[in-house]
Amino acid sequence: MNPYFIKTTSLLSILSLYVTDLAAESPPSQPVRVDVARKENLQQRRFILGELQATRRSIVASRESGIVSLLHFKEGQRLRKGDLLVTLDDERLQLDVLEAREDEKVAQAVIKEHQAEMKLREWKFETFQELKKRGSGQESEIREAESALAVTQARIVLAQQQLGVVQAKIARLEHRLVDMKIKAPFDCQIVSKLTEEGQWLADGGKVAEIVSTGEIEAKFEVPERLAQHLTQSDAPISVTVEALQGRVFEADSFRSIPDVHPRSKTFPLIVRLNNGGDLLHSGMTSMAWLPTGETKEQTTISRDAVLWNDQGPFVVVARKEKGGTPVNAEFIPISILFYKSDRVIIQSLKISDGDLIVVEGNERLVPGTPLRITSSSEAKKEMDGQKTAKE
Repeated sequence: MNPYFIKTTSLLSILSLYVTDLAAESPPSQPVRVDVARKENLQQRRFILGELQATRRSIVASRESGIVSLLHFKEGQRLRKGDLLVTLDDERLQLDVLEAREDEKVAQAVIKEHQAEMKLREWKFETFQELKKRGSGQESEIREAESALAVTQARIVLAQQQLGVVQAKIARLEHRLVDMKIKAPFDCQIVSKLTEEGQWLADGGKVAEIVSTGEIEAKFEVPERLAQHLTQSDAPISVTVEALQGRVFEADSFRSIPDVHPRSKTFPLIVRLNNGGDLLHSGMTSMAWLPTGETKEQTTISRDAVLWNDQGPFVVVARKEKGGTPVNAEFIPISILFYKSDRVIIQSLKISDGDLIVVEGNERLVPGTPLRITSSSEAKKEMDGQKTAKE
């Protein structure tokens, strides 16, 4: 047999095995759902920078003085309104309450004594009056009995007033006992601890610094020329938090403070946000887009399409290979201009009207991954009708 033929056959066999191995190693197509990038005429928005702040911040202080016997919190701990922060030593106050309660018993006994005496005085007065009617009583005896009755009645009134003073003292002491347990004034999180167990707290002594949880506010300084747009536009204000990879929060409400700074010519705008999941923290940098009244054609994509990495936001575009039907993943960085409901207004030279953007399954992709589109028939038609320039 021809040696050349044997060598050629061997090389073809090896090449066939190599191609088979390559085919086996090629990644399988990944199912994804896509959405169409589209052009829309939208009201322009102006970017402003701000900062998150708690709706309430407080330094909790003690109304009473005393030794801190128990500390019920740690820094960073979350508390509900009414949860205990500090318990002060109240042993002496407890003794004062016991003493006041004994004084109350004494005052009540004095009243009973005077009331019994008054019954005797009333009987004597009535007896002398009856004797006078019969002609055997003396006027002086009646007057003495009447005077003694009035004195006893006055003593009863005085004793009742003394009882009221003692009871007021007891109420005040019991209120002080309640104040010996310092509680959270609202739903909060501990920022810093300002006392320790065993420490003496004077009246007004600082216990802890707290910030409210739940709703949070973003404060922005808005140029005065945008004031009219805030009142004329019904468009909601969207707030993006940089620390959360650009997550967007819609404003629950907002209010502007009509006080323009004489130098910067800006006025404060406070936007209230719902801190669902407690992701937002006071001091975080926030960004907002305010409507400016101008309308311009912009490229919009679904919010679900936006991913983030160290370089910023990007999207995955479903592209056809040149001269073929397979669809591969292409990673394209974008610039986010602003947000509108469930759409993101972006800027990118590589994304045009009609491009298919991956909105589901994009987290597991890498550049060049083969894609299998499982979206609606309309999206598939868009894919089939992409221009040759995009292929």
